[in-house]
Amino acid sequence: MRSDIMKKGYEKAPHRSLMKAMGLKDEDIAKPIIGIANAANEIVPGHIHLDKLAKEIKKGIREAGGTPIEFGIIGICDGIAMNHPGMKYSLASRELIADSVESMAIAHPFDGLALLTNCDKITPGMLMAAARLNIPAIIISGGPMLTGKYKGEDVDLINVFEGVGKVAIGKMTEEELKELEDVACPGEGCCAGIFTANSMNCLSEALGMALPGNGTILAVSNKRKELARLAGKQIMELVKKDIKPLQIMTKEAFETATCFTTPPSGARFPLRIAIPPSLWRGLLRDRITSFLFISTPLIFSPIFLPATVNSSRLKRSFSANSFISAGIPPASSRSCI
Repeated sequence: MRSDIMKKGYEKAPHRSLMKAMGLKDEDIAKPIIGIANAANEIVPGHIHLDKLAKEIKKGIREAGGTPIEFGIIGICDGIAMNHPGMKYSLASRELIADSVESMAIAHPFDGLALLTNCDKITPGMLMAAARLNIPAIIISGGPMLTGKYKGEDVDLINVFEGVGKVAIGKMTEEELKELEDVACPGEGCCAGIFTANSMNCLSEALGMALPGNGTILAVSNKRKELARLAGKQIMELVKKDIKPLQIMTKEAFETATCFTTPPSGARFPLRIAIPPSLWRGLLRDRITSFLFISTPLIFSPIFLPATVNSSRLKRSFSANSFISAGIPPASSRSCI
C-alpha cells in the first residue's frame, strides 16, 4: 500500500502514535487509508451541505474495508465573488486547490482520494490534483440546486442578474427585484443551470472520474447521499485494482467528455476548464486539436441546437428535471453518435 511508507515498521512508531492520538486503532491504520478532500464551507451554496455527503462517503469506505481521513479544501463562490475585486481570485483559486490536495496527499501518502466538490473552480482544481498525483481517485459533487418560482415561472440566479439590468432600464421595480431575489435560489446546491459548476460535474462524469448521476442528481435528493456512499465503496475498488486517474483520463475520454459538454455549454466551458487538467497529461496539443475537431459540428447539432441557441431553455430543462431524469450516460451516448 502507498500508505505503508508512513505507517509500517518500527521506525514509524512516532507516526502511528500521532494517528492514535486522533482515535485510530492498529486495525484502522493497517487498512487502506483514503483521504477525503472536503470543500465544505458556509459561503458557497453548493458546498454548505458537503459535510453530510462526507459522512456518507466515510460509511462507504468503512463498509468496503478502508479507513477514511477527511481534510479541508478552500472554495470560492463565483456568484458572490462577482462584480467586485473578489472575482480576480476565483480562477487563481483553482491552482491553490490543486496545490493543496497535492500537498496533503504527498505529505500524508493516502492510498486513494475521494474528492468532494461542487462549484466553479473547485472541481477542475481537484481534477488537476488527481492527474498530478496519479493515485486512485474519484470525484463526488454536491449536486444542482432546485429552481425557484416567481409569478408561476421557474427562476434561478441568472434571472436575478437579469433583474438588476431591468431595474437599471426601468423594466422592473426594486420591490419586484427584491421578491425575485428572495425566491430564485431556494436552497443548497450549485446554481440551477449549465454554468461552470454543472458543466464541470457533468464533464467529470462523462470523463469517467465520477459515478453516473454525479452531474445530475439534485442536491436535496436522498439519491445524492446514496451516490456519495457508493462513491466511498467505489474508491476502495479503485485502490484494490490500482486503477489510476491517468488510466481513466485518456485522450479518448477527453473526446467523449468534450462531445457531451460542448453543445450545452456553448463550447466555452470545456475549452476554458477541461484543458488545464490535460496539461498534466502531456497531450495538450492533441486535446486542443480534438476539441476543435469535435466541438465545431456539435455546437450546431440538431440534438442540442435549440438548447444551445436559447440558453434559458436549457437551464429550465436541466433544472426542471427532464434532463436530470435522463442523466449523462444516455445523453452522452446520443451526442457522441
